[in-house]
Amino acid sequence: MNYEERYFIINSITPYYKKRYLGKGCSGVCYLTEDNKVFKEMKNDKLDFYHLKKFTNVKNDSIVFPNEIVYQYEHNDNNIIGYTMDYIDGYLFREIEDNESINNIISASIKVEENIKKLSYQYSIMMEEINPSNVIYSKDKKFKIIDTDFYTYFPSEEEQIIYKNNIYEWGNYMMSMLGGCYPFIDEDLNNLYCDCVCNGRVKPSQIVIKIKDLIEKISNQNINTLGEYQNSLKLVKK
Repeated sequence: MNYEERYFIINSITPYYKKRYLGKGCSGVCYLTEDNKVFKEMKNDKLDFYHLKKFTNVKNDSIVFPNEIVYQYEHNDNNIIGYTMDYIDGYLFREIEDNESINNIISASIKVEENIKKLSYQYSIMMEEINPSNVIYSKDKKFKIIDTDFYTYFPSEEEQIIYKNNIYEWGNYMMSMLGGCYPFIDEDLNNLYCDCVCNGRVKPSQIVIKIKDLIEKISNQNINTLGEYQNSLKLVKK
């Protein structure tokens, strides 16, 4: 990973950085800026800035990392007041319309899984628990994970261990959205589900595909939309 931090220094937080309030979490408050970026005003005592600064050099199509660290007055860790990142326009999972294609959802998950592999093997970054409020389904039908504040750079850890942890985290998110009928009537599916949410050995897209196939087999109907999928989960519940 490139170690050179990307940053800039300002004297004060002007209205330019706070065009619109977006929300807050345990590590800070997010605002939309005048140029439609996100400015996150940090709580200085909540983060390990060693990792955060390194992440300004990480590029990943599914995971939104900081663009630049923002300092006030001078380049010193005690003067970090926040960072900027890209703004993602889209929906939380619960806001996705029922008529959205279930295949689009599966494809979006597959893309995240591919990018998690890059994150793990190329950058040695370990993800933390994914909060559903920090996953956006964008207007161009991609999942974007937007909070990486507590991710950790682990260059000394085996990449396979990092990868399994990261699939575990994404798998638990996806199964909470699309696999909530466990246990299933199919024991092989139950085993795969456990390997996903307990061990990170199975990708969540594989589970959703198998659930969808089982629903279609039982109902003798094609499942095309998210609403049809969710409304039919009861057919495969044990």
